[in-house]
Amino acid sequence: MLREAVGILPAHLRRAMRTKCRILLLSGYTIGKLRHDRPEISPGHFVLVQRILDGRHIYADGARHFTGFARDDDGNWWTAVWKKTRDGREVFLETFHRGGIKGRLRDAESLSKKKGAPAGSASSPAGPSPIRPK
Repeated sequence: MLREAVGILPAHLRRAMRTKCRILLLSGYTIGKLRHDRPEISPGHFVLVQRILDGRHIYADGARHFTGFARDDDGNWWTAVWKKTRDGREVFLETFHRGGIKGRLRDAESLSKKKGAPAGSASSPAGPSPIRPK
């Protein structure tokens, strides 16, 4: 299976993900999916994946799935979603695209208002847990 390294997982993120894997991988399948579904993304855009991994807008969406956001130099938001394998030995980028955080924050706020819990809290269904460097 074709695999390409697209990022280095910072230590705080590896701890939060409970993995020893240091490299974020991109599979041949995902490369094909991105070429088909997101033709506007060029190889040069993948430098933003590391910016996302190093940034402050990363959320755990369960035990194995993670979502991160960062802005490019023009101020546009980009989203990356990755997951670790069941055995935790590898971490793969699942999707990468422009946009995302504003809608996600808006959805989290509206869900928390409906349920009466702060966005991102353990009792909120919006509940992705933010991951912060220490």
